[in-house]
Amino acid sequence: MLGALAALGPDNRAQAHLGNISYTDIDVVADRVLWRLKYAVHLTPGLPAGQSVPPTRSAVLELQDDIERWLNETVEITTAGGRCQGAVENLIGPDAKGDLQVLAGWKCPDYPISSLHIVFRAFENRLSDWQNIASVRLGGKTYNTVFTSGHTRLTLGAAGDLDGTATAASSNDSGACTISDRVSCSEGPGHFFALGLRQMLTGYDHLLFLVTVLLVGVGMTRLLSIVAAFTLGHSITLALAALGLLVMPTAAINVAIALSVVFVAAENILTIGSERRIAVTFVLGLLHGFGFAGALAASALRPDAVALPLLAFHGGIETGQLAVLALLVPALHAVARTDSADSVRRSLSILAVMAGLSMAAARIAAMLG
Repeated sequence: MLGALAALGPDNRAQAHLGNISYTDIDVVADRVLWRLKYAVHLTPGLPAGQSVPPTRSAVLELQDDIERWLNETVEITTAGGRCQGAVENLIGPDAKGDLQVLAGWKCPDYPISSLHIVFRAFENRLSDWQNIASVRLGGKTYNTVFTSGHTRLTLGAAGDLDGTATAASSNDSGACTISDRVSCSEGPGHFFALGLRQMLTGYDHLLFLVTVLLVGVGMTRLLSIVAAFTLGHSITLALAALGLLVMPTAAINVAIALSVVFVAAENILTIGSERRIAVTFVLGLLHGFGFAGALAASALRPDAVALPLLAFHGGIETGQLAVLALLVPALHAVARTDSADSVRRSLSILAVMAGLSMAAARIAAMLG
């Protein structure tokens, strides 16, 4: 099991997250819609397909006109007065993780804007399972949703305020969400739950830690206490990070998470620390909570409207953890009853040390590069 997780490696994990999840922050000001889009730069139109090395900033700047054309073709913003016209105002990045931020503004015929209809299909022809976590601020209220291939439309304000252009342009789209006044989008929590589930099941460093920390071979009561300590630890920092109350450097946290695997695996090999494993797991769980929060903390979710998405996201993470434990606990119990239990634990812990050091080295190299 540890070998399979190690084979997936940090690079595959990064691609899984950065490749399909993007973030949008939208502010409606007077007659303009200000849009900040953060996404994996390799999805930029005009870049060579399959390019493994992130493009330079100068290469990205040369594509600004292509990016503006791409957004106007795949992002439709309509108000009661008609369709808005977008223009790219600035490009930020790409950063060390290969993410690019596009700052764009849509000029609309209304002043002020009281209702808004958005169609978002920017990644439709580039990814099959794309997700765009979006936060929209209109009229002093903040709304959160997740655009996907099955949910590409969002209407804010009274639907009747919008003219027929928006309805006609989106009539063939099966996934829509309408929000009026303070009513929340009913599809949003489900998408954040799925995002949390995916974050857990594809978070190979978290899974590797969970396997390694449970290799101590203790009884069921102690094992459940270790799991509870990990859950409590990552839940605390997940909430603090998502609410913006405590911000930690993502790159450093990712290195620390990889080293947490090395630490507990080394304890397993040296047969020390089992008596303090619950406390250690809680402390290291705090680190993993910051890692889990990456999908939300890096997104456009605002503190005044993050509660429901946070609860749904957390529910997805815990559901994923329960699914993993349902497979892991019986396997560990079966190993504990064999004569070779100690050698199996030692071998798996050695693999965990190797995998953790590999992840840490790759992440340190990414920080320095």
